[in-house]
Amino acid sequence: MTDPRIVSSRQPVDEQALRTLAPGWNSIEVLDKTGSTNADLKAKVAAAGAESGDVPDRSAVFASAQSSGRGRLARKWEAPYGSSIALSVLFKPGTITPQQLGLLPLVVGLSVVDMLVGVAELDSGRVQLKWPNDVLVDGRKICGILVEAASIAPPILIPGIGINVSMTQEELPVPHATSLLLAGARNLDRTELVAGLLRALDNRERQWLREDPALLSDYRDSCATIGSRVRVELPGDNKLEGVAVGIREDGELIVTDNLGTSHFVAAGDVFHVRAADGGYAGGNNSADAGESEAGK
Repeated sequence: MTDPRIVSSRQPVDEQALRTLAPGWNSIEVLDKTGSTNADLKAKVAAAGAESGDVPDRSAVFASAQSSGRGRLARKWEAPYGSSIALSVLFKPGTITPQQLGLLPLVVGLSVVDMLVGVAELDSGRVQLKWPNDVLVDGRKICGILVEAASIAPPILIPGIGINVSMTQEELPVPHATSLLLAGARNLDRTELVAGLLRALDNRERQWLREDPALLSDYRDSCATIGSRVRVELPGDNKLEGVAVGIREDGELIVTDNLGTSHFVAAGDVFHVRAADGGYAGGNNSADAGESEAGK
């Protein structure tokens, strides 16, 4: 790669700078390469339990390259070295309600939006959320999110985040993906981007824990799925088609079918949510049909 922006963006992330720029985190680890950052955090939890130890709340693991990254439904996710953000974080929220638990993928997606606008310096009108776990720029997927649980009782939750940063058109996994480079973002410095994402996660997770109504209001304002005709693919080869009219307080998508009946769809029950015309994003910025592998 000879483009100076790409070369600069793919330099190693500065772990010490992350600790300084994101002081709300108890542990930050930067790896050159790993199998999966989500798997790394789950292994830490398992090892700590076996040794009667502890992995602190608000732990984060970042890697410049993964060999076994996964998205939803066990999709494999890979990216050229240094071209992306692969970040997993660990939250121990204590006592939370089932309603709160279902919101965590939305919390993480909104945090990514905050970083893309506030640090990467993309125009806010270009950045949207596709329920339940994708982030879009100009209707194309730039980020995927996978939330896993290392423990249910007590809850130990691990959101994994994959963001395409300096990928070229030829490096994208699918035609309807994009990257910060291709979107013309002003800032491609991965140390600053990861630090900004950690700060946003810190802020939005605190909103989530105190059940701040502004959290869902912000999500709804940024969600491209709301108002779109969608086709929801469910287990057992079942499909639901209608208009996505809103997001419930527990994070479920509300879809009104052609007969006017409202259905509540949970993220864990869904294989895909697509535009009813076959497009990827829905709304006015639909990209080509299919699923991007950007994500964890």
